[in-house]
Amino acid sequence: MAHPQVLEAPTLSAQNDEQDANRHLANYHPSIWGDFFLSYASHDSMEADDDNKKHQKLKEEIKGMLADHANKPPKEVLELIDEIQHLGVSYNFQSEVDEILEIFFEDENRWNLGDDDGDADLFHISLQFRLLRQHGYKISCDVFKKFKDSNGGFKASLVSDVRGMVSLYEAAHLRVHGENILDEALAFTTSHLDSSSMAAHDQFSSSNPLAEQARRALDRPIRKSLIRPEARHYMSVYQEDPLHNEVVLAFAKLDFNILQKLHQKELSDITQWWKSLNISQKLPFVRDRVVELYFWMKTLVRVYFVEAQWCERKYVPTMEEYMAVALLSCGYTTLASSSFVGMGDIATEDAFDWVSSNPKIIKASSIINRLMDDIVSHEVLNIIQVMSPVVAVMVSNKNHVDGSA
Repeated sequence: MAHPQVLEAPTLSAQNDEQDANRHLANYHPSIWGDFFLSYASHDSMEADDDNKKHQKLKEEIKGMLADHANKPPKEVLELIDEIQHLGVSYNFQSEVDEILEIFFEDENRWNLGDDDGDADLFHISLQFRLLRQHGYKISCDVFKKFKDSNGGFKASLVSDVRGMVSLYEAAHLRVHGENILDEALAFTTSHLDSSSMAAHDQFSSSNPLAEQARRALDRPIRKSLIRPEARHYMSVYQEDPLHNEVVLAFAKLDFNILQKLHQKELSDITQWWKSLNISQKLPFVRDRVVELYFWMKTLVRVYFVEAQWCERKYVPTMEEYMAVALLSCGYTTLASSSFVGMGDIATEDAFDWVSSNPKIIKASSIINRLMDDIVSHEVLNIIQVMSPVVAVMVSNKNHVDGSA
């Protein structure tokens, strides 16, 4: 099986030097993307149709797997759901996954994963807990008490179960305030999953995909990851697992590439518009970040221009003036609003009205976000340091996934 082909995004050396002279605000450099997306080549219509047909065929196969959940071992069903979520394609099967997890939550006896102390399955119990918590079910953390010893600590024998330890580590990130057992689980798994502690275990050899999963989890747990970059990484690990599902992997690669092409086309159109207006030359104090702003909303663009005008006029706003703009420019309110997109019936008109009314919880979160950002940005860290890796994963033609199996 071929490995995904990942190349580098455009480098700063490819920028137009003459534009640097026009940038006098905090030494903002031109966009590293330059004319990269102007050269976008659209899919041949026949090729696109073929990809869409393959995509639909594989999608129906996976739907069939999910529909047959009652005839499959519960552990196999949980793993299938985890795989399609980790590979970033679960949005294609939202109703099917919701239905299955509701059954898991309401009929625990039917989905028995081994409740006896001698038969407790750390991996699957942790996985079930995490999946249910991710979908909003109030499953009790008491399910982990069976893994404690007589002294109140987690059993030492668990350390040799690397797969289970990684699963428990990921589950512990779904804890809420007061769940001490999950606080202990996070400390326990973190201390034993580092490379020095696990080096003695055969499962943790550098050639084992499980070792890479553990290292990745310690660096960036699923709970704190962005779906598409994490999916792009996981494809490389998942395809090395001898037990991986060929249909799911093929679908994930194809789905990734189709969506990537859509981003590229949209960015090509936006870049052509931006270049035609010659914004970066007419307004040299504006950060040339049209590619990054593609992922944001019009509100952010407007407040960015206000901040640019303040700087151009050398105007120092009052704290009240600054916060009125800065609470929007930090992007938290935009993210809160956009998070409702795709949530189905939950995202009612009332829900959007509520989040648009700037309730106290949104305002308080925005203040924290803004001030934390300001503490860092006093060192003039450029937004490209944050956004470029994400943009590269999602839209760069050089990050195309090899769909061969």
